[in-house]
Amino acid sequence: MIRSTLAFAGLTFVGFLTGVVGAVEHRFHPYWGSVLVVALVLASAMFARASRSWLGLTVYASAWFLTVFLLFALHGPGDSVVILDDALGRALFAGGALAIVAVAFLPSAWMHDPSERGPREWGPRERGPGE
Repeated sequence: MIRSTLAFAGLTFVGFLTGVVGAVEHRFHPYWGSVLVVALVLASAMFARASRSWLGLTVYASAWFLTVFLLFALHGPGDSVVILDDALGRALFAGGALAIVAVAFLPSAWMHDPSERGPREWGPRERGPGE
């Protein structure tokens, strides 16, 4: 129980951290920063789904979306925002969302270690003695 709780708390923190780092990076290195941020979101979403399946992906995606949305929508002192409503800001938001949706459509077999599933028969079944 506590392991699951800590795992989901960790995925929430990863979603928050990915959103904050992405918000800063997409402005610090325009264009290439956005590409790197989308790759980071893609890798983090794959990690979340591989580690805790659909619920892990949902927790990560919710934390990432909430963080990016709040940085996009809330105005700070002097009417400043972290993520502007321009092409780079929209690319960050849409690219990250598309990366998470893409991970949701990946086959489940890609998200698990094949050694955990047990032996698999690849060829025709071998006949034993007396068959």
